[in-house]
Parts: sequence; structure tokens; C-alpha cells
Amino acid sequence: MSLLILAVLAVLVGAFAPRLLRNIHQEYRASVEEANKTRRRRGEVEKDLPPAEPSSLLTRAISITAFVLAGFLVFMTSFTYIDTDKVGHLKRIYGTDMPTGRVIATGWQKGPRAEILPPGFQFSFFLKVLNDIEELNTVEVAAGKLRVLTAKDGRALPDGQYMADGWPEKEFEQYLDAQYFMGIDTENGLPRGYKGLQLTVLKPGTYRVNRYLFDVGDPVDETEIDAGFVGVVKSNVGQKYIGDPIVPKSIVASYIEASRLEIGQRRIRLNQMLEEINKREEEEAGKSKLVLSKTAIAPTEQPAKAELDDKAPVAIPTFLSLEGPVSKDKIKAELDGLKAVSEEEARIMALTNLSNPLVPQGDIGVWESVLLPGKYYLNPFAYTVTKIDTRVQTWRYEGGYIRRTFNLTVDKDGSIVQTVSEEKVDIPEGAADGAINHKVEGWDVWLDSRILVQVTPENAPFVVAYVGDLKQVEDRIITPLYRSVSRNILGNRDVKVLQVIYERQKMEALVEGGVKPEALKTGLIARDVRFGDPYVPPELLIPGKRMQLAQQMNETFQQEKIAQTARIQAEKEKAEADQQETLIAAQIKKQADEQLGLGAKARLEAEAQGQRAQVAVLGQDKTLELALFRELLTVLKDHPEMVKQPEVLVEGGGSDFSSAAAILGHSNLSKAVAGAFGKN
Repeated sequence: MSLLILAVLAVLVGAFAPRLLRNIHQEYRASVEEANKTRRRRGEVEKDLPPAEPSSLLTRAISITAFVLAGFLVFMTSFTYIDTDKVGHLKRIYGTDMPTGRVIATGWQKGPRAEILPPGFQFSFFLKVLNDIEELNTVEVAAGKLRVLTAKDGRALPDGQYMADGWPEKEFEQYLDAQYFMGIDTENGLPRGYKGLQLTVLKPGTYRVNRYLFDVGDPVDETEIDAGFVGVVKSNVGQKYIGDPIVPKSIVASYIEASRLEIGQRRIRLNQMLEEINKREEEEAGKSKLVLSKTAIAPTEQPAKAELDDKAPVAIPTFLSLEGPVSKDKIKAELDGLKAVSEEEARIMALTNLSNPLVPQGDIGVWESVLLPGKYYLNPFAYTVTKIDTRVQTWRYEGGYIRRTFNLTVDKDGSIVQTVSEEKVDIPEGAADGAINHKVEGWDVWLDSRILVQVTPENAPFVVAYVGDLKQVEDRIITPLYRSVSRNILGNRDVKVLQVIYERQKMEALVEGGVKPEALKTGLIARDVRFGDPYVPPELLIPGKRMQLAQQMNETFQQEKIAQTARIQAEKEKAEADQQETLIAAQIKKQADEQLGLGAKARLEAEAQGQRAQVAVLGQDKTLELALFRELLTVLKDHPEMVKQPEVLVEGGGSDFSSAAAILGHSNLSKAVAGAFGKN
């Protein structure tokens, strides 16, 4: 402002300086003439009079200098320089007031202006006098980012509209210009742009934005859909869809397939029930014939009605039962009535499960179309994108229980020792939930398992509208469903604990058959159900383990016995080899003894033959006495000390051995002789 005052003063000087200078010059000339008159009266020398007009050169010089100075001062108030990374923003100081509610001044209104100054030298008369100039940074949007715009001024949004409509792609640069944005639309006399959040976003790049009009949000990430995923869009902007409810054809097909699977399972169960009834009737008929043949029932007696009436109730296993009394007619009627749902019925069933209706792309709601893999610059305030993995998912149910183990060991004495250990099995990271606990025959059986599921791109919008993302599907639909089906099948009273271990494939097929139809109704495809090793109470396995260990110990004992026998044989052969000389001598001796034995045998046989001849001549008693006497003589010959020297003369004429006894005295030999012949 001071420069402007100086410029005005300089202009005034340039305009009025010549006239003022002439007046001063004329006054000076008049004063000189008056002084010369006085000098003439006194007789003094007169001074030279100045020229009648001042010098024109001086007058021009002063005027030009003043005008040049004024022009310089005006120039100094009329230009500015904007740096390359800055944007000049103007705020008018002098002017009329803006209307109430306006933020951007137009025309001669004072306040923030719609015009901006680009980088470089900028000139406008009295630019700095009429405006305050503020340099603000350009807007930078890095790669992979976007920034949201909010207009502080413009046309008011229509009632019920959350966000301004997107700018036409061809007019993006024009709408970014505040003058165009705030320009008056000739049709309604209102600004072209709308106040508030803008649907259009700033993509990567550098922009000169009027920050007085637009508030630029912080950078946010672009929406990237990776390979193997699709993006389901929930839009907060657009028109409200008022057409017919939308159900994807793939979902209708899924409901029809689910109905077909359920009917197939129901038909199998009904046929099983029918077979059970027929079997029971055959058994009852056989019993009736047997009773008639054995007890001769009177013609007037009839079996109980329940034994003959087709409509009589029959006991059926719980998991196969119908509601109410079961009869063949009822089962056949239901079999005849089984049929898959039609497309219209499937469509209605799907609509009843939709918590959020599907809408065409561009309308408010969940779009029926998906975003394919790629990068998208979507306003996060306008669109919520749920990324759905279309690859096969494995949801694991593991851990969350305490594993007890009975360890069997063999003591030194061969007895089996039993010890107990416990281990806490935690739920691993990334698992859908813990292992499922089943009550089988009153025992707690924990079963680790996994389910393989998949969402097709066509079904992804329905899944999101029905439940939400895959985590919500897992927690709210599949996990409760899987637990219920698994417990219903494995917890059935006809299922034994060991069946869970040894008939695992059968149990897997039954559970999979129960899960698949329900999964199809949520838009998922249950590809497979697989069981891990079930944890059964160790008390049930102890008898089998002990038997197995005992059998193994018995087999081990038999093998050890065979090994010991072989070792003994080897040691024997080694010892025989070491004593080969002794063995040969013993063998020779054995052979010699055998020869001697044969000779003795022949001699004894000859003696026996001679004795038989003696017996025939002498008699048996005399022959025995003779043999004893011979033996006695042989003994006396070998042991002469047995004979005592007699001190008396003994005479006798008997035929017995009394004389010999008298000679022997009381020796042991005499006693033996006497005993042999019966003498005391």
C-alpha cells in the first residue's frame, strides 16, 4: 500500500511540477525586478534578470523522473513470482461482501478467489494492492496412492445424496479449475460443481489445486485385486435400484444341486427304512410259521395285528426315522413325492437368505458384478471392496484338548508296566477352530479334521450379500454347520468308538454328504472333508495294546529260544571240535566196551545154558549153592584178609556150609554165607 501512495505522489509530482516550477520562476523574476528598481534609485549595479520562462529541459526532466518513479512503484505492486512447486492463491482485500454461505469470491467480491497463479512470473495491475498472495504446495499423489477431494463451496447436494457425482472423464481438468467449478450453469443459475465429498479422486501425479476451494485428503492406497481373488463392491453412491430382485444364475444352480443331493440322501435313508421293515416282517412271518407247526394253534386264533398289518409301526433307528409312526405306505408316499426344486423355487429360496439385495453396477448396494484382478482407483468413502479368495480354502479344526497317553513298558522280570502322561494340544495359529468333541458310546472323542471349500467368482457377490467375507462365512455358517453334522453322525447310538478309527473313510463320506448341500446354499462349494487321527480315551486302547505287546513278547521269546538253541548247538560243536582227541579215544573205548559186552553176553549165554544143564542134573537148589560157593571163592581170592586163622579144630559131617562158617568165625563173610543159605 505504501508503494501505491508513493506512486500516486510521483504521478502528482510529474503532473504538477512544471506549473509549480513556472510559478516559482516567475515569482523569483518579479523579486529580481523589484530589487533592480531599488538599486537604480541608489545608483547601484543591477542584477541580470532570469529568463522569462524556466528551462523546459528541467521541467521535462522532473516530470519524466516523477512519472518513471510512479510507473516503477506501480509495477512493484503489480507482479509476483511463484516457485515451480507452488501455487499462488489470491485473497481479495477490497470489494463487496460475499453472499452468506459462500467461501469463494467471484467478480468484485472480497475474500478467497477462484483464480490461482501458476508457477513463474505473474503480472496484474495492482495485484499486490488488491490481493493477499499465499503460496501453497502443489498436490503430489505417489504411485499406488490416491487422494480424496472435498469441495468447500458449490451447489448444495440434493436431499438423500451422500456424495457429489463423479466428474466427466473428459472434463476432469476443467472441474479441477475452481473458476470452472464455481462457474454459473446457464440452465439453473447455480455453480457447476457440488459442495462436499467428491466421487472423483486424484490419481498418481502432480496437481495445481485451489486449496481455498478443495480440501485434499491424506494419501490412501489404491484398491488392488490380486490373482486368485475377486472384489465384491458395496457402493454408497448411485441410484436406488427399483427393479426385480437379482439372483445370479450360478446361485440358482447351486440351490438346485443342493436340493438334488438332499433328495438323494433322503431316498437312500427311506430305502434303508423300507428294507428294515421288510426284514422285520420276514422275521416275524418265520416266527409265526414256527409257532404254528409246534403248538398247533386253533383255527380261530390269529397272530397279533401288529405282526400282519402293513401299517403297524415298526422300530427304526433314530437317524433314519420319520416323524410319527413309520409304515411302508408312508415311506413309499414320501419316496414318490421326492423331487428337486424348480428354478423359480430355488430363486425364491435364495432371496430369502439374502440380507442385502444385489444391484446392477453403479447403483447403491452390493453389485452383482465383481472386480477382476487388477488395480482400481476407488473412492474409499464411496465404495467398500471385499476381497474374496476364489482358490480352494483349507479350514482346519485342530487342537484345544488335553491328550492323555498310557505308556506300556516291559520290566526286567518280563511284567508289563503301565504309566500315564498328559500333553496339552493347543489350537495352532491359522486354524479355523479347535478339534470337534464327539460323544461316542459315552466317551469323549476329539477329532482333528479339515474342510476344503471354494467360492467361484460368480457366487462371490451372493456370499458377501448373504453373510460377509470368508471369515464370517467360516465362523457363522460352516463351522457351526460342520460341528452339528459331524456330531449327529459320529454321535449316533449305532456308531462305535473304534469305528471312528477303523472306518474313517465311511465317516468322512457321511459327514461330507451332510455338509455339501448346506454349503451350496451359502454360495460355497465343499470340495472335501478329511479326518485326522482321532483322539479316543486311552483306556479303550489299553487291552489291545497289552494283547499286542504280549503277543510280541511271546514271539520274541520264541525267537530268543530258537537263537539260544542255535547258540548251544554251536557251542557244542565248538567244544566237540576242541575235544576231538578225547572223543576219538572215548569212541574207541566205547567200541571196545561194546565188543567186550558182546563177548560177556556170549559167555553168560553159554554159562546160562550150562547152568540149565546142571539144574537138570543136580536140581535148582544145589545149582544155586554151587554158584554161590564159586562166587565166594572168587571173593576170598581177591580179599584174603577176610579169612580168620582158626584156633580150634572143627569137625563135621554135614553137607551144608557149617564147617566153612566155623572156620570164618564171626566175620562179615560168614554172615553173608549164612544169610545166603538161610542159616542164623
